[in-house]
Amino acid sequence: MTERAGIAQGAFYLHFPKRQALFDVLLPEIGTEMVAEIAKAVRGATTLAEVERKGIAANIAYLVDNPHVYRVMFEASQYAPVAFKRHHDLLVAGYVRSFRRILGGDALDEKKMEMVASMLMGARSFLFMRYADAGTLIKPLDPEIIEIYVDFVESGMKRILQV
Repeated sequence: MTERAGIAQGAFYLHFPKRQALFDVLLPEIGTEMVAEIAKAVRGATTLAEVERKGIAANIAYLVDNPHVYRVMFEASQYAPVAFKRHHDLLVAGYVRSFRRILGGDALDEKKMEMVASMLMGARSFLFMRYADAGTLIKPLDPEIIEIYVDFVESGMKRILQV
């Protein structure tokens, strides 16, 4: 890694003496990039189902193209909990913005929107681990899995909103 960056390994470790310091810099950078890609994909979606369908597809596509991001996020949860929490908060904020945009006056209160966003992120993570993570390779989710997930999310949201 340091060779590709054109710096000496010693200089790298002087700058980042612990994993925590590295993750504190790295995670916000890659997290912001990933969120921007997902936001671009869901822009213009008019229903919660469409947001989730486009969002999970973009999320997995990003990880297929950038498999190192998954490893960084996974390790950050253990080695850099402060940076990981900031990353999680960034993702939750993106979801909440989408909820407000789609639901308008029917939007849930802030706490419920954050809870639902965290649940959806957890579901995405486990679907990813179960069906997309193929060891050293990351593969796209089968469209049937995405549709089952979206149906599940949509029916749950309808129940929460009582629409």
